[in-house]
Amino acid sequence: MKLRYAFSMIELVFVIVVMGILASLAIPRMDRDLRQEAMDSIMSDIMLAQRMAVSDFRHDAADPKWQKTYWKWRITECSNDTIFYIVTSNKDDRTNADRNESAIDPYNQKYLYAQTTGYCSTGNAHPDDSDRVLITKKFGIKSIDRKGGCSSAQHIAFDEFGRPHNGIDSYTKPNFAYLMKEDCELTFNFENGLIEDSSPFTITVEAITGRTFVSKR
Repeated sequence: MKLRYAFSMIELVFVIVVMGILASLAIPRMDRDLRQEAMDSIMSDIMLAQRMAVSDFRHDAADPKWQKTYWKWRITECSNDTIFYIVTSNKDDRTNADRNESAIDPYNQKYLYAQTTGYCSTGNAHPDDSDRVLITKKFGIKSIDRKGGCSSAQHIAFDEFGRPHNGIDSYTKPNFAYLMKEDCELTFNFENGLIEDSSPFTITVEAITGRTFVSKR
């Protein structure tokens, strides 16, 4: 006669309890990963704008306003408290940057772009645009505090040496007047309660060198 083994009721309860404990430990870990993903995603795209600027020299002797076309990382804050950013260059020096002037997301081959008139009003991203730039929708970031060299600008632009500039739309001649004089500090604030660890983090872009790093976690 063969013996048959089965779980007792006590063993089943024990397994369920253990699984519940493991699940409760995993949830905060997932939240921390989302916060870390936001840090990595935003910082990598600021650095991408710098790399694009270094590799794409924009000097044009025939156009005294050529510095307006620097590659830049630019944030937009919609009236409904939704925030997104783009990585673009505005090559044609018009009022708004276009989709085809923007960088390609290396992760999904879509544009690091969102159109203000479209996304701010509808909340829907264009199918050709990367959702990583929609930092309120994707990560729960509700506001950005800007201090130092970027306190009065919506963007950080970079020249061919990787140096950060702000206010480049005001360039009328190539005099480097808007070269960033102070380190730029960008503090990203999360919506309360959306993730377990909703404490803000700060990304710093150093003046002159353009070195970008997380200065406060």
